[in-house]
Amino acid sequence: QGLANIGLAIYLLVVILSQITGVGISNYGVKKALPRILLCALLVNLSYVVCQIAVDVSNIAGGGIRTLFDNMIKDSALVARGEQGTGITIAVIAVVIGLLGIVIVLMKISPIFIIPVMISAIGLLLAVVFLFLVLGIRQVLAVLLVVVSPVAIICYSVPGLKGIYKKWFDMFKAVLMAYPIAAFMMGGGSLAAQI
Repeated sequence: QGLANIGLAIYLLVVILSQITGVGISNYGVKKALPRILLCALLVNLSYVVCQIAVDVSNIAGGGIRTLFDNMIKDSALVARGEQGTGITIAVIAVVIGLLGIVIVLMKISPIFIIPVMISAIGLLLAVVFLFLVLGIRQVLAVLLVVVSPVAIICYSVPGLKGIYKKWFDMFKAVLMAYPIAAFMMGGGSLAAQI
């Protein structure tokens, strides 16, 4: 924040000197820049708090989605146990044994049939690894994006650097959405598997 405040003060001095000397930024440019500078001065000093609140809201939303699906899974398991006892466990075991039997029969007919099964298994494994990798990268990126948030906000006030702010903001939104989306996918997958 300190460096961002220094950069903001330097930019304000450039705007003031341009107004006094008439060289550089026009009167219209100064009138357009001053409200942005004042807004950025406020946001730079609040950036860590605002970004931390946004990350916390994202974490709470992701945790809430996951908890919602977990409760739905528990409820469906209770209903299933109340109606069928251990029938679901037996049904799952029967389905797994049946699928293995189909794979063995297909392999005896032609070994080429094992390729789609292997591709599906490898794809599922890669999806799980990729999901945990994304969540790990999300944590690192969230910290880095919060740390550089004051500089990104200053880039918003400087006319030529607005694109940097837009890239930072787009990346921050993506990082915030990663955990709720992952929680929805994991919870939905678990619920579908339970059903």
